[in-house]
Amino acid sequence: MPFRQIPLRKRHLRRICAAVIAITMEQLPLPVAGQFEILASLEIAEMPDGCKAVFRKGSSQRVLPGDVMGFFDQYERFYMSSTVGAGAHRLNSRYEAIIARNAAVLKGKRVLDIASHDGRWAFAALKAGALHVTGVEARQELIDNALSNFAHYGIHDGFTFCQGDIFDHLRGQKCDFDVVMCLGFFYHTIRHAELLDLIERTGAKWVIIDTMVTHLSEERTVSADNPRIGRQNPYGIHLMLDPVDNPAMACSDSLARNGSTLVGIPSRAAIRFMAKHFGYTVEEFDWPAYFEKAPVARVKDMLDYDGRQRETFYLARVFHERQS
Repeated sequence: MPFRQIPLRKRHLRRICAAVIAITMEQLPLPVAGQFEILASLEIAEMPDGCKAVFRKGSSQRVLPGDVMGFFDQYERFYMSSTVGAGAHRLNSRYEAIIARNAAVLKGKRVLDIASHDGRWAFAALKAGALHVTGVEARQELIDNALSNFAHYGIHDGFTFCQGDIFDHLRGQKCDFDVVMCLGFFYHTIRHAELLDLIERTGAKWVIIDTMVTHLSEERTVSADNPRIGRQNPYGIHLMLDPVDNPAMACSDSLARNGSTLVGIPSRAAIRFMAKHFGYTVEEFDWPAYFEKAPVARVKDMLDYDGRQRETFYLARVFHERQS
């Protein structure tokens, strides 16, 4: 929604600061520490209807009642270095599930970031204490954005970005990682089992998968631990086509035909089934509980999580004998 910014003039400073405090401090559960820094990142705008609203500087992201300033509010370039999933509510909510929930797992570890995009999660992992992050991204322009973001925030080592296909990368060289982040990629491929095989061969003990899944209403209950279920099999994967010229979808690969490539949206049961086969146990982030505690996060760009069409899975390695 377009709005007119009100410049901060010295003679209006006290009045505007009072308005910001009235709008934000009474409605946002912010800690006392850092309030001045937070205020400095906000600006007041007058809406077309004459009402005033608070926005994050340099963006059209409106601060809503109940908001809490999140991790990426400190690093706002990530709101602008990509057009895919870059809303403040979405990035900060996902940060809680992907990074904050796994801070102890990431600290001091070698991390692989599959489809690393503009470097947002590689950056967050390093800030959480990761020893080194390797990002593999098919689109060079996104790697360029990632490098620019890292340089802007003074991060000059502890990371490597590689341009190319993740399957080629993992097959083409010996890779050793402790943690693998597969965020927003698992439903942009049809090669799920192959990917998990390659991940397991890196030696990774933990895998974080954030992916679209089939809707709960379409999933079947796993009634028995039977790896050979025939009828009413719950381990489904919905086949779809991704247009490869869309930056929010899969890149062109060997399966691409006529501008699209085959991908599959897995069921929750399928993810658990494949993870178990490769020697991983599975837990899920409790998104319903998250939205219960943070109802303000129920915004348009979080409908996939709120509607249970996207989930965050945590895979942990158990002893498993590999058949070479």
